[in-house]
Amino acid sequence: NDGNLATDWRCAYLLGHVGIMLAHGDVAKDKLTGLFPFEYKKIFNMAKTYELHSGHFHSERFKDDRGIMWRQLGTAKPNDPYEIKNGFTTGKHLLYAFVYDDERLRCTYELS
Repeated sequence: NDGNLATDWRCAYLLGHVGIMLAHGDVAKDKLTGLFPFEYKKIFNMAKTYELHSGHFHSERFKDDRGIMWRQLGTAKPNDPYEIKNGFTTGKHLLYAFVYDDERLRCTYELS
């Protein structure tokens, strides 16, 4: 992270020229793509491609939001009592491996 306690709910890093922000997805969920360039200016300015990886919602969704590819990922773990009680039981239960070159995503592997 950047050492700022106010942003410990999120972190970001640079992989080549790909800026990747990570967030659990349960807080500031409607603001995450707007926070990335503001809270991580140096990373955002050095990147040519932008990604946001989050979870929390027990389902997957990929969308381009303001030029940032947001990959909301489910979980590969078995359902726990909370998920069963609340009906979060229909996810794919997959892990993904994302392969990047210097500037963008090149390949995605589904790991079951």
